[in-house]
Amino acid sequence: VIKDHSTIGVLVTTDGSITDINRDNYIMAEERVVRELKEINKPFVIILNTTHPEDENTKALSLQLKEKYDAPVLVLDCLNLKTDDVEEVLETVLYEFPIKEINVDLPKWFDGMSYDYSIKKDLIDILRNEFESCYRLSDFDGENIFSVENEYVEDYYVKDIELGTGTINLKIDLDNSYYYKVISELSGEEITGEHQILKLIGDLSRMRDSYSRVEAAIEDAKTKGYGYVTPTISDMTIETPEVFKEGGRYGIKIKAQAPSLHIFSAGVEAEVAPVIGNKAQSEDFISYLTEQMQQNPQSIWEAEMFGKTLSTLVEEQLNTKLTAMPENARKKLKRTIEKIVNDGQGSIIFLII
Repeated sequence: VIKDHSTIGVLVTTDGSITDINRDNYIMAEERVVRELKEINKPFVIILNTTHPEDENTKALSLQLKEKYDAPVLVLDCLNLKTDDVEEVLETVLYEFPIKEINVDLPKWFDGMSYDYSIKKDLIDILRNEFESCYRLSDFDGENIFSVENEYVEDYYVKDIELGTGTINLKIDLDNSYYYKVISELSGEEITGEHQILKLIGDLSRMRDSYSRVEAAIEDAKTKGYGYVTPTISDMTIETPEVFKEGGRYGIKIKAQAPSLHIFSAGVEAEVAPVIGNKAQSEDFISYLTEQMQQNPQSIWEAEMFGKTLSTLVEEQLNTKLTAMPENARKKLKRTIEKIVNDGQGSIIFLII
């Protein structure tokens, strides 16, 4: 009947103080009913009916039954039940329902982090491990959520438990020092207080405004080889207006000038040619590099040559080439671009000596 027609179960047993039947005569039936209730996965509570609920032996028996059956046991005198006793029975059995959901309320800055950050990964893994053995609401110990002291957590408490839905709402406050640590990692600046955050936001805002002007030009340079930044009104300077004559008429000439940025994409080559030894040694080294590249293409940059990694050797060559352009060549390129832009001439001849 209880399987198909009941939501909860209440198993009533006794310590032997009810009627003249000895406690031992209840054990077999008691074990069978508990087993059946567990097999059908029915939430239930055990009432240990007794005429002396305050007796120490009766209390000790209730603890034995709780451990034996892994179920809550209430010591009650059923003949003298009160309203509070009935409410306690119903509330206790509700905690035997399965946990459907655990909501953890964390600071907003924690939600904004990606899972790549160690603090987020570690805390989520810790919570997952701590809740792994929680199946029923009664398994959840709101006073001891963390089995060991947690370096990230400053305080925590249970906001509420929704018995009707099997939902636990938990609030966790994190140590604020990790908030500043994350911001420091994100910004590359040492941040220890809110006053530094305001300054950082101001600096980043100015950088964003500056970059937004050149962003499109950089993308054009990457995809098309060339990009430009149009000057703004604030960049322009106006020369003194002049009167000019054209035929029999006069006019006013107003000349404005502004610096414009022109971004080119120019391929730079670097070549590393270490002398390894004989031919066999060189071929072995090539085989080693090829094998490493097949396993992880980026690993070749960490290959050691002459006490330096390949990435360091290539960066040194590229930097040498990029800084090798003479100052006069740079000025000539600048004048050439200005001539093309201002005169509208598309034809150009370069003679590199």
